[in-house]
Amino acid sequence: MSKLQTQIHPDEVLEALKATCGNKRSKNNLDILHAVCRRQKEGNSTDFTLPTIGELSSKANGPGYTSIRTQDKSGQRFQQLITSWANYSGGVTTQSKRESQQENKPTTLAEQLQKAGVDAALVALVGRLEVEHRRAVNAVNLAKSQSEVVIDRRRAALPAVPSATPVVLPATTLTDMEREALRAALSEDFLADQGWTVDKSGRIKNDKKRTIFQAGFASALRKMLDA
Repeated sequence: MSKLQTQIHPDEVLEALKATCGNKRSKNNLDILHAVCRRQKEGNSTDFTLPTIGELSSKANGPGYTSIRTQDKSGQRFQQLITSWANYSGGVTTQSKRESQQENKPTTLAEQLQKAGVDAALVALVGRLEVEHRRAVNAVNLAKSQSEVVIDRRRAALPAVPSATPVVLPATTLTDMEREALRAALSEDFLADQGWTVDKSGRIKNDKKRTIFQAGFASALRKMLDA
C-alpha cells in the first residue's frame, strides 16, 4: 500500500471504536494496540503491517497477529485502528511481495506459537522438545549409516553381522511450570480467546477453519501431560 497521510487523528478513531465494544476487555485491547502504534510513530517507523504490530502488541499483553488478522468484529476494529495510525503517520500496512514470501516461509512450531502470542514458558518448552527431537532423529540416522549387513552366499557358516551402535534417546521430564503452561495452552478459555478450536484428530483451527497446528498436535500435548 502506498503511503497516504491524513489529518484524522487516531485518538478519534480509537474513541469511536471503543464506543462499539461491549466489554472492558475489548476496550483494553484497543488501548494496548493504540499505545503500540503510537510508539511506532514516535520512533519514526513506517511499518504498520499486521505481523509487526501483532508481534509488538503480543509482547505488551495485547492482541497478537492471529487475533488482529481475523475478520470478526474484534479483528476488524484492530485493523481499522492500525490503518488509521498508518494513514496518519504516512506508514504502510501491507508487505511487499518479497517480504510476504519471507514471512510465509516454513517456521518451527515454537516460532509459530511465539507469533501467535502463546505464553513464553510454553514456547520455550516446545522449542526444547523440537531440539531434542532433531537430535534423536540425527542419532538414529547416524546409527543406520554405521550399520553394515554382510551377506555371504557361500555354504560355510555365515560370519557374525556387526550390530548397530545402541542409541540412547534423550528423555524429557516436564517441570511443574512447563506442565501448567501446556495445560493453559489447551484450556478452553485460551483457545476461545484466540478464536481456535480443536477437532477429533487433535488439529487446531482458527475461526476461518484454517489449520493453525497439524493433526495430532493437541493430542500429543495431552499425552505429554498424562505421562
